[in-house]
Amino acid sequence: MGNHSSSSAQTPSSSEDKLLRRNKRCAIANRGPRSPQYPLTPNSFPAPYEARQNRSRSLEPQCAEAVRVIEHSQSARYPRGRRPRHAANFLSAADALSSDNDTDGQLDSGIEVETSISLCITGLTHHQKMILQKVWMRAGPQEILESSRTILAHLIRSNPVLYDVFHLPSISESELSKHAIFAKLAANFATVFDFVMTNLVEDLDKVCYALQSLGGHHTELTSEISPTMWVKFQRAFDDNPPKAINSNAGGPAAWKLMIAFIVRQMRIGYSKSLSDREAKVFGADDKSS
Repeated sequence: MGNHSSSSAQTPSSSEDKLLRRNKRCAIANRGPRSPQYPLTPNSFPAPYEARQNRSRSLEPQCAEAVRVIEHSQSARYPRGRRPRHAANFLSAADALSSDNDTDGQLDSGIEVETSISLCITGLTHHQKMILQKVWMRAGPQEILESSRTILAHLIRSNPVLYDVFHLPSISESELSKHAIFAKLAANFATVFDFVMTNLVEDLDKVCYALQSLGGHHTELTSEISPTMWVKFQRAFDDNPPKAINSNAGGPAAWKLMIAFIVRQMRIGYSKSLSDREAKVFGADDKSS
């Protein structure tokens, strides 16, 4: 009787921990030959893209490698010789909490940055993170890639200026969906989502570093990203989640909070990169005078 009583009285924390361990076991089980995985990147991609043997852990190895993968997105378009942003420029979870005050106080979701985010800065509870990871494990790679393609098509359709920003030809939407650059951009979106989902619970600082670094590299685009454009980005991501997200009652709300977190971190990195660039320009002017 005593054993039965103690085993039945489980705290929410212990239940969530068990769910996380079960998800990990599922990820390990998926590595077997009986459940073949397909790459997130389309078959039309040139080398060195390779089939990803395990979608949910393919970006796990090292922080530096994970950041390298994300930073090489087509949308960043920074010079090949550019060195990665130094770790000193990275705002940790605690630092970003105060830095968010400088990144426009209102998110598209209607939640103020200063009051909505918890100490982990994601705005997500541990339970919501577990929901996202559980749903993500169920979503197939092609479903995730299709969601990314829908997001990108929505962005370009509503903002024609992005044709030039992303170096896309001015062709019909049906032709554009088959274009190699469009396919690579969509796969980059999927890669970022996969990276965030994989590391959101276990290594938040790595996620923040990668997203801030990616945001910083967007200063290399041909035109500046306005606050309005950031809002449009967030709306497009909000409105086009993978279908599996809607399979859980808490999925849509958790997805919106995660998207707000991603956009917020990219804006932190973007704003900091712009400030660093301006400081260098002013410093050069002072020396010349």
